[in-house]
Amino acid sequence: MNILVLDVGTSGMRGVLLTEDGRELAVRRREYHPAYLENGWVEQDPGDWENAMYGILSDVAEDAKAKRRGIDAIALTSQRSSVIPVDASLRPLANAVMWQDQRTQALCARL
Repeated sequence: MNILVLDVGTSGMRGVLLTEDGRELAVRRREYHPAYLENGWVEQDPGDWENAMYGILSDVAEDAKAKRRGIDAIALTSQRSSVIPVDASLRPLANAVMWQDQRTQALCARL
């Protein structure tokens, strides 16, 4: 069994195809950068994550096919999470607010 693990990070996404016993078969990475805005706001365009994910999936799938290896499962991991509001068609309505964002700093201080 081969498992593709996608790790979503703050500055990039990494995909690692692993065997059942943990041996690396393929590794791919796509970089992206959050937007550091005024007043300490930090946002990420959800399209960056989508493009990175599809690029990694495509690259690893091509590599696996060329080497006659299968991908039996996909796992997704992220240290922190963000909420992305979407419409009825699942299209993002806004950027993701990132973990470093400080827009609620005054509210937190009052609490």
